[in-house]
Amino acid sequence: MLNLSLAILIGAAPADAAPSLIDYLATRSDLNGAVRAEWDRELRRVFGGKAMAPGDDEGVAAARDVLSAAIFFEVPAGRAVRAAHQAFHDVYRFVPPPIAVQAQILAFQGRPPAASPRQMAHRFLEHYDADIAPALLAYWRAALAAGRVSRVERARVEAVVARSEEHT
Repeated sequence: MLNLSLAILIGAAPADAAPSLIDYLATRSDLNGAVRAEWDRELRRVFGGKAMAPGDDEGVAAARDVLSAAIFFEVPAGRAVRAAHQAFHDVYRFVPPPIAVQAQILAFQGRPPAASPRQMAHRFLEHYDADIAPALLAYWRAALAAGRVSRVERARVEAVVARSEEHT
């Protein structure tokens, strides 16, 4: 009883919840002990307690995707975690995850988009980016099909999707 009460008080995640960012790094076999410790330290410093939150929302998933790409591109831990934090916050500022993630990946490759993720999210056709468009269109199509776009925004999103398809 005490353990269950304690778990509820500290907000323990259910067993089927997606892993936290800390747990995700712990599962990476391509990070050795010293490197993993550096990444863990940076993650806790930049994200604070959010690094231990279950990863079952789009913001945490975007941060995890950015971390994965950063590890692949061998980006230094500090820069990578700051980029993941930026993507995490962009998603909570109404930036679709594909834009938040792809903008950071393009920056890792030395070709950052001309516009910020928020500018692209709200005025995508003005700031069209061929590297980001396919993932963004797939995201918007899925959101429209699942009914995750509000009635107020539905017509605008459908129009942007239709006009963006003309570019691709």
